[in-house]
Amino acid sequence: MNTSEIQSITQRTEEYVTLWKHLAELARLQQKAVGHWQAMLSWQNFFPTGSQLAPASLNQNINPWNISLFQVISGTRGDPQTEVEILTKVASYGSQLGTVIDALMSILPDAEKRKQLNEKDLYAVLKLEHLASEIKRIKES
Repeated sequence: MNTSEIQSITQRTEEYVTLWKHLAELARLQQKAVGHWQAMLSWQNFFPTGSQLAPASLNQNINPWNISLFQVISGTRGDPQTEVEILTKVASYGSQLGTVIDALMSILPDAEKRKQLNEKDLYAVLKLEHLASEIKRIKES
């Protein structure tokens, strides 16, 4: 590496360090603001303790659900913290669905039993087979 490349890398690194310092300060101010709003409005449970726009920790996982400064988990019900724990410690939604599809594919009715299915159930079986084959095609390409 020549001197100008090293200077360029050093400058970019310094810019990133400055950015992370600003994000840490933003997280601190945001937590303080939530506390002020809770006290002012007497809504102790209105803002969840963990709600914030900037990360409280600067060592977050990078995954498909992290967008900018917001962690997005769309379409969930129940406890979002439980969802995050399942996604980070057990399996992603895709992996969970893949396991379910693999299990269902192993117990699909054979050709003789399919003749006994009503139209709605047969359509569901065919749709699952198509879904599984499309996923397999994409994985293999």
